[in-house]
Amino acid sequence: LAGALIALVTVLVSAWIPSGRAMRISPMEAIRQSRDVKAKKGGVRYPKSAARLFGAEGLLAKKYFTRSRSKYRATIISLAMSIVLFVAASGFCMYITRSVDSVDNRPSFDGMFAHLEYDDFVRLRPALAESCRELVGYIDTEEESPFAYFPREDASQEYSDFIAKKYEAYGEVRYEQHARRVFMDDVSFRLLLAQNGIADEGWFDSSEPKALMVNSASVPVYESLPDGSHTRVNYVISFLKPGVASIRLSPVPECPEGYGSNGVYWTGEGYGEGELAAYCISDASIGTDLDFDEKGRPIGQLTIPLEFYSAEIGAFIDDYPIGGDNGGTILLIYPASVYTGSASKASFYFRSDNVQQSMDAMQKVLEANGVAVNDRSFYDATEDARLMNNLVTIVKVFSYGFIALISLISVANVFNTVTTNVALRRRDYAMLRSMGMTGRGINRMGNYECLIYGTRSLMIGLPVAVGVTYLIHRAANGAANMRFTLPWTAMAIAVVSVFVVVFISMLYSTRKLKADDPVETLKDENI
Repeated sequence: LAGALIALVTVLVSAWIPSGRAMRISPMEAIRQSRDVKAKKGGVRYPKSAARLFGAEGLLAKKYFTRSRSKYRATIISLAMSIVLFVAASGFCMYITRSVDSVDNRPSFDGMFAHLEYDDFVRLRPALAESCRELVGYIDTEEESPFAYFPREDASQEYSDFIAKKYEAYGEVRYEQHARRVFMDDVSFRLLLAQNGIADEGWFDSSEPKALMVNSASVPVYESLPDGSHTRVNYVISFLKPGVASIRLSPVPECPEGYGSNGVYWTGEGYGEGELAAYCISDASIGTDLDFDEKGRPIGQLTIPLEFYSAEIGAFIDDYPIGGDNGGTILLIYPASVYTGSASKASFYFRSDNVQQSMDAMQKVLEANGVAVNDRSFYDATEDARLMNNLVTIVKVFSYGFIALISLISVANVFNTVTTNVALRRRDYAMLRSMGMTGRGINRMGNYECLIYGTRSLMIGLPVAVGVTYLIHRAANGAANMRFTLPWTAMAIAVVSVFVVVFISMLYSTRKLKADDPVETLKDENI
């Protein structure tokens, strides 16, 4: 209905404007065409390079353009709109595809089972492991991810550079380096040691627990751009220098009643300066104009120093184990036998070539041993990955289909506009042919007009397309932080296609003109 209404309004307006104009013109003005053709004093500037290429015919085309701008203006604006439409559509599709790709964060496992009694897991682990390629269990702990601190002299150069970039980007001394302690079942822990070539002696003493530390991570920084926007840059870093034997951990501090957390900051001027303290804002201050210093810390609010304890590191590894996804936090892995807490349940993660088949086999093992299983017990990570792949495919199909549709509309629009403009000048061409202009001359005249069409439409269309693409980027940047880039391929295609389509349209139109009888065309009053 909307489409039909728009088409109706377009047709009515297209008929109303010229009819209204015709009603205001006297018969003599219409015969003389004084409003259509406006000759200015002085000669028309005709470049020497164009004169060598297009000769006198090019000069005629230039004069016609200068004196009949209104006829050319519609063609050029139509071409410019086609360029804007094509480039903007390509930019829109580029950003929407990037937005979908940016949320594609796939875990290190294919499936998992949550909250199984730890004793049942230990007892049934051999049978469960037969159903998959790889299986790892972790004790469920309620420990929050503590803050991790290591002095500057222990930090790797990569980490120091990352911190510098982070403070440069955010302009504050907020500290957000967390650690995560996990307790892996002993069988999986021994396999992990063997995979990394580490001897298994000395790891299972609960009085002096040592951790395997994953000493690498991919961490993001949203760096500022000159235009005020931000772009996400991922840094692949190692945290500590080789040989560091311990780091300090602190529980996440809680603000007292009546206060809310504003984060943890260094009390000095930069990383490692002063001490780490939690800054708390009173509930009474919420909604008022708070004062912050140049490092982003609230002034005149409550501060709570962090209390650290030491964590010993037995060895470094570079790759995360199954289920060890950490999102940039430091991962400390201990064997389950050194755990001294009260937790009694475990979750296990596995990799499989056929996740559903593995889950069905595991369910039979669990139910045969008296473990209740429901629809929410298992989680199939590959199903989420499949849905994400489908989403990416749908977006790309939509994007390329949309670009193809816009391209066809643009080509049809250009072809129709050029051929219509040439058809409206049938009598002009007939007059020139009656004065002796050859078919080759008409071609040269048409070629020069094509250059005028193409260059002028690109001068208008490309800047407008860049502006529209930037607005699309600003809108898409709210969904996924992305660097502003132009669809250069689409712009190059637009530049080439404009001239190709215009020249083909002009060639088609002029060939039809050559078939006309000049005398009959001059007699014809119907355009």
